[in-house]
Amino acid sequence: MPSSLDVVVVATLRPALLGLTLHSFYKYFLHQFKATRLILNVDPVGERGVSQKDLVDIAHRYSNLVISRMPAEPSFAKAVQWGWSQVASPFFLHLEDDWLLTKPVRWQTMAQRFDNAKTLASVRLNLTRNPPNNPPAHAGLSLNPCLIRSECIRQILPHFDWKKDPEKQFGSSNSFTHPIMQRWAFEYYGKPREAAYVIDTAKKWRRAHQ
Repeated sequence: MPSSLDVVVVATLRPALLGLTLHSFYKYFLHQFKATRLILNVDPVGERGVSQKDLVDIAHRYSNLVISRMPAEPSFAKAVQWGWSQVASPFFLHLEDDWLLTKPVRWQTMAQRFDNAKTLASVRLNLTRNPPNNPPAHAGLSLNPCLIRSECIRQILPHFDWKKDPEKQFGSSNSFTHPIMQRWAFEYYGKPREAAYVIDTAKKWRRAHQ
């Protein structure tokens, strides 16, 4: 069993969603680590009558090691930049508060992929069926739930522009032109054509709360 893993969590004032997200990821993946450190940013937008501290309290139910940031104004880019800058483990899980993991993910499988490919930057948990290629590769960095090699992020951070969406800065749309991203490869977790691993819970939440 590996010793520890950092988990960057970008959240808003949606306590039920965060609870579901953490429950599912600890059930199917994070229980394989002796310790997890939750790096939690809670932006002040979402449900009424909910405080940022309420979300921090939920995180403490799952880990004794919680680093939290509760900004006065919401900014997705600043939340991601701050979370990534706190990472200390060689790999980390990037996670947002509106994802549900539906089946087991083996750390050993992830670790073997990273060991076999030193230029592999991330292994992503897919929202849709995997592509047919083996290994199932994709074009660039995604902020869907994924395990990321911290070395890649350390190269990105000096170029991070918090005025732009992080995925648009470093994702697939720029993967063939951004010099940093050209150094790295990206894959989906699982077998070719395998069904999705995660569900996006945000759509139902938005409909329910208009």
